[in-house]
Amino acid sequence: MLQPCGLLAAFMIFMVRVLAADGDGAESSLSSPPSTCENEIMMEAAEIDVLKAFLHPEVVMFEFGSGGSTVAFAQLVKKLYVAEHAPSWAAEVQQRCEALGIHNVQLFSAVPNRSALDAIGATDCGIFRPQLVFDDADSLRVTYGPNLDPKWREASPLAREAVFGDYLKLIQRANESRFDVVLIDGRVRGESAIAALPYVDERSVVIIHDWFLEEWGYEFLPDGTQDFSKAVKVAPRNRLKSYRQVLDFYDVVCRVSPETHPLRCSRAGLVVLRKKPQANPNEA
Repeated sequence: MLQPCGLLAAFMIFMVRVLAADGDGAESSLSSPPSTCENEIMMEAAEIDVLKAFLHPEVVMFEFGSGGSTVAFAQLVKKLYVAEHAPSWAAEVQQRCEALGIHNVQLFSAVPNRSALDAIGATDCGIFRPQLVFDDADSLRVTYGPNLDPKWREASPLAREAVFGDYLKLIQRANESRFDVVLIDGRVRGESAIAALPYVDERSVVIIHDWFLEEWGYEFLPDGTQDFSKAVKVAPRNRLKSYRQVLDFYDVVCRVSPETHPLRCSRAGLVVLRKKPQANPNEA
């Protein structure tokens, strides 16, 4: 696997900033028009540009969560392994790859632990059943799920890990000692970054999508029903304790957010991370 020297890594970071920059409001001249597959990625222009800056034919990549990004990014890398918590969706993505002649993707799936979720007492929306659509007319296909339930949102990282323990261990099944890029865009994203620690080094990047996302939706009440009287907005995901723990083990390389790139990132954003030199996965 590629292990770029410090100078090359620094150049890559410079290119990330150029590619993601808003400039005077025009699209970057270095950006290519989106492909058909890119149009299926639930990411915005600046986010896609940053990701693509780290992808090339020698990259071995792992992705937590599958979808349009799997199909699009697999075509840019040597090998892509994917973890998915919904086996039926994993099969659909695999079929989509095969139909397009993409053969460098290996998907693994593991269902969540129902007993562990019942112990928390939180909704199964977005865990055992699909997330809910907030507005059918919204072009961004905005949905909401378990983070609108305080029981899930405030659950300890250990409790959340118990629900998705088998999913988080799927990275072990790739039988790779190291990944160049880990993209986290599925369930339990903070815990996924911790699970990736043994498989990344100071040259790898870990990218968490939706780092700045403020979710809109209808809050789940203690009895499991929802309060439809008004929509509520949850604090940005990076303020949740399951996300904050990530910064104990990783340094921020760069970020894309609605604040830094308002013309090309309206909602979710992402953060690019590198493992701290002294980070010990056994302490997580």
